[in-house]
Amino acid sequence: MFVRLVYESFRRQKRSKLLAGAAITLGVTVATAMIAVATDVGDKINRELRTIGANLIVTPQEDSLDVEIGGVNLKPPSDGAFLNEADLPKIKGMYWRNNILGFAPMLPANVTLQHAGQAQDATLLGTYFARQISPSKESFVTGVRTTHPWWKVSGAWPDDNSRDVMLGQRLAAQMGNKPGDEITVSGRRLRVVGILSTGGSEDEQIVAPIALARENLGRPGAVRRVYVSALTKPEDAFARRDPKSMSGAVYDRWYCSPYPQSIAYQLQEAIRHSHVEQIRQVSQNEGTVLSRIKGLMLLVTLAALLASGLAVSAAMATAIFERRTEVGLMKALGAGHATVASLFFAEAALLALLGGAVGLGAGLILVLTLLLYRKRWLRRLREKLASDGITASEVDWFLPELTTAERKALKQIEERSPVLADAYRETLAARLMATRLIKRTKKDLLLVERRINRLALIQGADTTSLQKELHDDHTKLNNAKLDASSRLAEIQARMQMVEAAASRDLSHGQTYVMQQRLNASQEHLPLAIEMAQIERRALEEAEQEIQDRTTTGQSRDFP
Repeated sequence: MFVRLVYESFRRQKRSKLLAGAAITLGVTVATAMIAVATDVGDKINRELRTIGANLIVTPQEDSLDVEIGGVNLKPPSDGAFLNEADLPKIKGMYWRNNILGFAPMLPANVTLQHAGQAQDATLLGTYFARQISPSKESFVTGVRTTHPWWKVSGAWPDDNSRDVMLGQRLAAQMGNKPGDEITVSGRRLRVVGILSTGGSEDEQIVAPIALARENLGRPGAVRRVYVSALTKPEDAFARRDPKSMSGAVYDRWYCSPYPQSIAYQLQEAIRHSHVEQIRQVSQNEGTVLSRIKGLMLLVTLAALLASGLAVSAAMATAIFERRTEVGLMKALGAGHATVASLFFAEAALLALLGGAVGLGAGLILVLTLLLYRKRWLRRLREKLASDGITASEVDWFLPELTTAERKALKQIEERSPVLADAYRETLAARLMATRLIKRTKKDLLLVERRINRLALIQGADTTSLQKELHDDHTKLNNAKLDASSRLAEIQARMQMVEAAASRDLSHGQTYVMQQRLNASQEHLPLAIEMAQIERRALEEAEQEIQDRTTTGQSRDFP
């Protein structure tokens, strides 16, 4: 009887039940879509925000200690304390090691710069550029190229094991130096390989491998400060609590959460006699952006669910009001309050299950639709980028078009040698252009062949000139296809050469020579193919001219 009453309620009140079900479906659809998007939006946005640089700075503990009596600072004057470079690999051994994207030690040194027969004081800043360290079985490449992505270099980056340096933009303009020049720093001859532009104090400094700064200071293994780039979550009231006041499960929860404070605490544990602080301009902006985005998604989800709840409540209230006669009859027959209430609760539960199931399916379909739309948008974006020629910096947009072996090789080469990684990216860009050109010429060849076949079926019309044009187009496209295939074979051989060079762990000098050999792949592919066509035609004309002259000479010898 109870099941029949529920069934009759749905059968006789179809409109109200459909409206309530539609409201539930809409709310669950929006909630499902928002939850699916929000599951990884935080990590993606956090990684994008990490491109603005490091968010933590490590300094010696002595620098944070101030001794004041009566407002007078009694801290003795000194050159400052130093950290030990041997402790830096421990950063990749702490609990949140996978959240550490990179770190860069800094060591400034006062030097004397000789220029035009005169000496002037300058600052030599020693650091890592793309240093490979091995804290465990896996190697890790770190340096300012990771922690300071806004640094722009005209020329080349110095190798960490070389004696090459970069000059700040303003210092280089003052001295009139350019990449390739040599300078004298405190009696040492150093080669300038790049001009650095940062918009900060580094524009007036000499930036060099950290070993050169230690030579000038006479302090082996010394580090003045360390910039760390780490993936963190926005801080809240719990994050700002003092870990010394926690114990047990509360401390474990704080320690195992990627707050900036907890990662800073673990850095202090890893690096002895250190003090870690947040770079507030970076960390606070990250937390604000992430909190607002997640708050907006939560607000939309709650609004959708609240609207659905109100709609269902209104529908149920209307149903109860319309069925007051039925409720009175049930009460007259002896039904209790629990029985009557269970009837309406059963209807609401059944309505929620049906509407929720449909909404869940619709939400998943909406998420898939968004993903497909994003995929199509990225494909159109790649087509626009490829129309002007793919460059090395745009290879990341074309990762779906790379093979699994190419993506794996690119990742391994980037970890081993950033210089060879740049060359490999340029070669991959050329390979993508060659592959696209071959694919396009094949499509155009098929279209021309279809037109030629259709033209052959036309009777009674003068199609000689049109056939000639189509055959000429077919010949040109076929030649372009052959040239692109030949170019692709050269590019693939070049890729294998770079992979082999990276696997042999070449020295800096050998890597530089290898890079010079690979410079030919930097130009866009269509221009390279055009030049190859011009060279081939010139060779054919020369051979033809030689053959004509040989024939003429033979005819003169034998009249």
